Amino acid sequence: RVVLRGVSAWAWPGVRTVLARASNVSRAVGCSTISGRRVDAGSIRRRFFDAGATLREMKRRISILTSGGDCPGLNAVLRGVVLSAEKLGWEVIGFKDGFEGLLPPGDFTILDRARIAGIMPRGGTILGTTNRGHFVAKVGASENAIVPSDVIQRSREVLAQLAVHGLLVVGGDVSMATALPLQQAGIDCIGVPKTIDNDLEPPRWAFGCDSAVVEVLA
Repeated sequence: RVVLRGVSAWAWPGVRTVLARASNVSRAVGCSTISGRRVDAGSIRRRFFDAGATLREMKRRISILTSGGDCPGLNAVLRGVVLSAEKLGWEVIGFKDGFEGLLPPGDFTILDRARIAGIMPRGGTILGTTNRGHFVAKVGASENAIVPSDVIQRSREVLAQLAVHGLLVVGGDVSMATALPLQQAGIDCIGVPKTIDNDLEPPRWAFGCDSAVVEVLA
């Protein structure tokens, strides 16, 4: 395992090439490389610059979807994710109409600063949402969702083609239950609790419930 500034080499495609290039430069002693070929200082600087430029070009890409019923604050979550990812140099893909957007050929949009401009006061979600379709929801209390294996496989293929490293699922109990088999199948998922009736554990409070209560008491 090779770690570069805390990042595992296998987490970044092509990083071993950069490490090898940097390693060749770091072996230079005086004006000679380990192979014995003489190089000048300018050549060494250029090789360091090229390695750094390659690292900067390798952006991590994450994805997000909104699932289930609408509730206040969905667009605010999307905006927060995009702005946070931007600070890290990451790209964000937004899948449309909940989990259905994961199916081939992939129904998505690139979320960047321009795309999220002015969405805070807008209701609903700019990605759209649904609680119907190919991803079967749970049918009762403590029942896990059963997602057909071919649906999971097709979703994995879309995520792999897009080089997505993780999926953020913004939803309630049904959406979290649907995300569980995806996680178990090797798709890295992060749940963002969204519920008006506040029926999710372990979060004590969810942003949809907070907005609804404030509105009722206003």
